[in-house]
Amino acid sequence: MRTITIKVAAILVGVLGLLIAGNTFFHGRPVTVAQASSYCGRGVPIGKCNVTKTPINPHARNVAQPKPFWPSPGTVMAGSNFFSSATAQRLENQHGTLTIFRFHRGHQWVLVGDGMSQTAYPAATTPGGAIVAVENCSNQGTGCLNPTVLHHWRDFSTVALPYPSAWPVKLMTTFGTRLLYLADGSQGIMVLDLHNLHWYHGTRSVINQLMSGTGSPPPLK
Repeated sequence: MRTITIKVAAILVGVLGLLIAGNTFFHGRPVTVAQASSYCGRGVPIGKCNVTKTPINPHARNVAQPKPFWPSPGTVMAGSNFFSSATAQRLENQHGTLTIFRFHRGHQWVLVGDGMSQTAYPAATTPGGAIVAVENCSNQGTGCLNPTVLHHWRDFSTVALPYPSAWPVKLMTTFGTRLLYLADGSQGIMVLDLHNLHWYHGTRSVINQLMSGTGSPPPLK
């Protein structure tokens, strides 16, 4: 029986936001979800703390780590029994390496799959591909916020990516409790607004408008 293990951590996050840690196992053989210490230190790019063994898209755009602004709170990572073993295996087979977290005092679980399928390659030609999904715990009671309680995939809402064939999708950092800053293969940077589940260009101007409420930039999708 294959088991999945995702480390539970309350990560103190500085201005750059999010640092991610965890491991999965296939029949006793370790496969990297994120080989890193739970805290890599202020100013260390998240890409240095979240390294995968799977070959990356040769056409992926080289994306620099953003300068620190709009700080995020700490995060809580999903526990080892967050999904059933069968659900975890299916999601990883279809959507690659998974990162699952919520912000401290937040009411949303966020799941990001990088699209690097563990069973077929490249991800663009396989079912699933990269994915972002959100579970809202606002009306589900306090148990939903527990990282060690069993969660169900049916309670997640999938957010369609603007460029579904682009891979890998890499969560680089966050802004506040609102924006996810992701590198999307050959497409470069985009941000997901967790308040409305819309995608936007990942420019500093757009991020400032969304975070400050001083503008309404057009969404990508």
